[in-house]
Formats: sequence, C-alpha cells, structure tokens
Amino acid sequence: MQRHSQQSMQSGLGLGSILIAGLVFRSMTQASQKEESEVVENEQSESIDVVVDEEPVERVVEMPIGMPNPIIEYATLEELEAALPFTLKLPTIPSDYMMSSFSTIDGHIAQVVYTSSTNEITYRMAEGTQDISGDYTDYPLEEDVDSKWDEVTLKGDSSGIYLAVWTDSTYTYSIRSQEALNEQEMMDLVESIG
Repeated sequence: MQRHSQQSMQSGLGLGSILIAGLVFRSMTQASQKEESEVVENEQSESIDVVVDEEPVERVVEMPIGMPNPIIEYATLEELEAALPFTLKLPTIPSDYMMSSFSTIDGHIAQVVYTSSTNEITYRMAEGTQDISGDYTDYPLEEDVDSKWDEVTLKGDSSGIYLAVWTDSTYTYSIRSQEALNEQEMMDLVESIG
C-alpha cells in the first residue's frame, strides 16, 4: 500500500512537472513573438518600419533623452549678468587669479570661477537665504564669524578654510576654495563684495 502511494505521488509529480514545463514554454514563445513585433527604444525620435502580422507599419517613436543640464555656460561676464534676474555683486580677487568660467545653475544661481596657477575659487550668488554652495562636505571645523554681513559661516579643517556661506536676507552667497585659505584670506574675499 505504501509502495502504491509513492508511485502515485511520483507519477503526480511527473505530470505536474510536465504541465509546468509546458506553461513555461508557452510563456517564452508568446514573449518571443511579442518582442519581434515591438519597437526597440533608442535615444532619438525616429521613424521605424515595424512588421506586425506580416504587414509593415510605420511608427514615430519619441524617446526621452534624460534630465536637462541645469548649468548654462556663458562666454563673458556681461552675458552672465544679462541672464540674471538680479544685479551680480562680485568679490575682489587677488591679481594672480583670472575669471575662467561664467554660468547659471537652474537659471537662478550665478557662478563665477576664478583660477590661478595653484588654486580655483568658485563664487556663487542667488536670491534667497539657502546654502547654495553645493559643497556638502562634513568639515570638522565650522565657525560663525561676525562681519558686515552680520554672520558668515566658515568651514574647513586643520589645513584652513575651504568654504564661506552667508546671506544678507535678500541674497545668499558662497565662496569655495579648492585649496585651503587662512581665515583672514577668506574673510577678505567675503568683505570685498559690495
């Protein structure tokens, strides 16, 4: 009796396996046929001839290209200023630096990059009071310093200061140095904006 139950169970498992295999095969065949009649997406809009049920059909496929770049570069400072909804105030930078890049970010943050042979300083200004520096480093040193702007937050480490952020209640500002500056050098840049 026990032998008969094992044989029935084994034949039942065999029949079940065959049914499952048949369903899997059918699903794969249907998926394969569906893939043959679908248009493969690419990164452009284009007209494609597709064969569906043996008849050619023309389809126009519109494909998203991705997120637009939020940074718009300008050739000159004048072009940048013309694109802004506010009057740009600039720091006085040491004479060994040159303005090397002018851009807007998301259409409302002005960015001017200054370069020297050994450093790069990025200055940003926008309407509002949020931190627009784009620098989210967790610096071990952070201190608030009194200034003509009320209070400036300086961030850095034992090497010096890399970032200054502040607001005047109408505009928000940031100065980021690639190489560490001492506190006086950074505050001189901050205080020079007028």
